[in-house]
Amino acid sequence: MAMLFQACQNSSTAFIKQNDSSSGNASAQDLAFLHQKYLAHVVSELKPALTEIIKQGIDSGDIRFGSPSALAEIALIVIAVKLDNSLIPSTPAETADTLQGLIALLEKGTGVVPGTLNYLSLMP
Repeated sequence: MAMLFQACQNSSTAFIKQNDSSSGNASAQDLAFLHQKYLAHVVSELKPALTEIIKQGIDSGDIRFGSPSALAEIALIVIAVKLDNSLIPSTPAETADTLQGLIALLEKGTGVVPGTLNYLSLMP
């Protein structure tokens, strides 16, 4: 699961760098459209793999949750938007606070052992 979230982070970083270098050639509307398509692509591409990981956790008894697909989508949306940092510009401290909140919500809401998802807080 950590690898999926790392892929999400890496994709966001690469997209932002590409956008910064080519922003002079495209209108704000074009960039907004590309950005929306990018976020949709990241979530839709990573969701099946994360859903499968969550299902495995449910089957093994490590995770308690009734809708693995919804959980995967929620986690990916929050992470993609916060790491992207262009839809809702945030300071590093604000991003860290949101990720800590997500960790607490996921751990309490799924019965995961506290600390299991701390690797999410290591994302810049």
